[in-house]
Amino acid sequence: MALTLTRKQGVLPLHNKDNFDLSKYHERFEQERSQRTLQLRRISIGHQIFLLPRQTRRWTCSTNSNSLQTLATPENVFIALQSVLNSTSSGQEILSLEKLEMTDFNFTINEVNENHFNIQNSSFESKVAFLQSLSELAQAYLHHISEHEEICELLCDFLSNCIYDDNISSNSAGPRTQMLFLVDLALNITSLFFAAASEKIKTMYADNLAFSLNGLIETFSMNQKITFSIIQLIQTFAENSTYARNSITCVGVHSTLLEIAKTSTDPDLTEICLYAILAIYTSSWEHANFEEIDATVIEDTICPLFEILTSKNDITINVHNICIIIQIFTALTVARPSIIDVLYSKGICQLAAEFLSNPSLCKAAIHLLARTVISNSSIENGFLSPNLLSTMMQLLNNPDVIPDVYYFFSMVIESVPNIVKNFFSLDFIKATLEMCQNAPLEVKKESIYFVATYVIFASSEELHQLLNDEMISLFDEMLCSGVDSIALRTVDALLNIILKLSQEQNFQEIISHFAEYEIYDHLLNLVEHDHDILSKHAASLSFKIESLMGQ
Repeated sequence: MALTLTRKQGVLPLHNKDNFDLSKYHERFEQERSQRTLQLRRISIGHQIFLLPRQTRRWTCSTNSNSLQTLATPENVFIALQSVLNSTSSGQEILSLEKLEMTDFNFTINEVNENHFNIQNSSFESKVAFLQSLSELAQAYLHHISEHEEICELLCDFLSNCIYDDNISSNSAGPRTQMLFLVDLALNITSLFFAAASEKIKTMYADNLAFSLNGLIETFSMNQKITFSIIQLIQTFAENSTYARNSITCVGVHSTLLEIAKTSTDPDLTEICLYAILAIYTSSWEHANFEEIDATVIEDTICPLFEILTSKNDITINVHNICIIIQIFTALTVARPSIIDVLYSKGICQLAAEFLSNPSLCKAAIHLLARTVISNSSIENGFLSPNLLSTMMQLLNNPDVIPDVYYFFSMVIESVPNIVKNFFSLDFIKATLEMCQNAPLEVKKESIYFVATYVIFASSEELHQLLNDEMISLFDEMLCSGVDSIALRTVDALLNIILKLSQEQNFQEIISHFAEYEIYDHLLNLVEHDHDILSKHAASLSFKIESLMGQ
C-alpha cells in the first residue's frame, strides 16, 4: 500500500523560499503596508470628490551660493526661468529659446532672491513666459527639469489652487480665457514631466495632485480641451507609476471617468475616458513594479462598463469605443482572474461571440474569449464547445486575426487539455508547421507557441508522428526569438519530447538533430538569462541533453 504525504492546510509552502528569506522582509513589509494604507484611504474617502483648501505657498530657489552657475544643473534651469519671468513682469522683452545661451544662465542667486516668484500672484504674461519656457526647454533638458522638486511643487500647487481661482468664474472674457490657457498648458507640461521623472518625483506628483483630479474635472467640465488634458494626465499617471495608479483609484477617479463615459454625448470624450480606464487596468500587470490591483476597484468597474456596453446610444457607444471596452474587460481578467466567473454570469462570453462577426471587433473579442471561456461556469454550461472551436477555425481564413486565433487555441488547450486537445487533429498540427515555414513573424510566433503547447500534452504516439526536421528547426528558431514566454514554452515542449521518446529506438538520432540545429548551444545561452524560471528550465533541459548525448 502506497504512503501518500499531504501538506496540512495553512502550512507555508516549502518551495517558496521568499517566505523564509529575511533579506526580503523590508520589501514585503513595505508592500503590505502600502496595501493596508490604500485600503484605509479608500474606506475613509468613500470615493467622494475633495477640493483642497486654497494655499498661499511661495516657491523660491533653495540654493544660497553667490557664485555664478553653469547651464548643466537643474537648479540653474529653474533660476533662468525665474529670471525670464522677472524680466517679463518688469516690462522687458521675453527671452526666446534661441537667446537662452550659456551666458544667459549665469545669474547670481542674490539677483533671483530679490524677486521671489509666486505663480499664483504673478501677471498673466509672467505665467505664460514661465510655462512656455518650461515647455521649450523640455526637449533638451527634460531629465533635469523633471527631477527638480521645486518645479513639481510649483505645478502641483498651481493646479490644486486654480480650482478656486476667481478668474475661472469671472464674467470678464479676458481673465477667464487667460486662466484657461494657463491651466491647459500646466496640465500638458505636468504630463510631460511626470512621464520622465524618477519614482520619487512621481510619488510627489501623485501625493500632491491625486486629491485634486476629481475637483479639476468638475471645475472644467464645460471646457472640452482642458477636460481632455486632465484625462490625459490621469492616463499618464496610470501608465507610468503603480503608486500613482493606486492613488487615483483610491480617490475614485476611475469611477468619475466611468460616469463621464456613461453620460457623455461626445464620442471623443467617451473614448478618451475609456482609454484612461484601460491604462489603469493594463498598467496593473504591465508595469515593472507590479502590484495586484485592489478587488474593490475592479468591482466598481464591472457594472458601469456593462451599462456602457449595452447602451442604446449609438453616437457615443460606437464600434471603436466598444472595442476599447472589450479590451478593458480582458485587462480586468488579467489583473484579477477571480472575476471571470462574474463576467460570464453577466453574459460576456455571449456578447464576445457575437462580436466575432464584426471585423472591427473580432481581434479584441478573440482575446476576451480566450480569457473567459476557460472559466468553470463556461465549461459547466458547455459554452466551450466544438461549435465555438469550429468558428475559430473558420477565422483562420482571415489573415488579420490568424495570430489571435492561435493565441486562443493555446489558452484553451493549456487550461483544459482534457476537453479540447482531441479537437485538434495531427493533420492540423502538421499543416500549422508547414504554414509557419513562410509565415510572417507574428503569425509564426503565435502558431509555434500553440504547437509547443500541444506537444506538452501530446502522447508518445502523437509525438512520434509529429516530430520532424521542420518542427525541430522552428523550435530552435523560437529559442532565439527574444520573447521569454515563447522560449519557455519551447523549452518545456522539448523536454516533454525527450521524456516521452527516450525509450524509442531512434532516440539517439533525435538527440543528434538537437545538436545539428544548435539547440543545445542556444539552451546554454538561456541558462544565463535574467528570467529565473526560463533559466532553470533551460538548465534542466541542457543537462538532460548532455547526459543523453554521452550515452
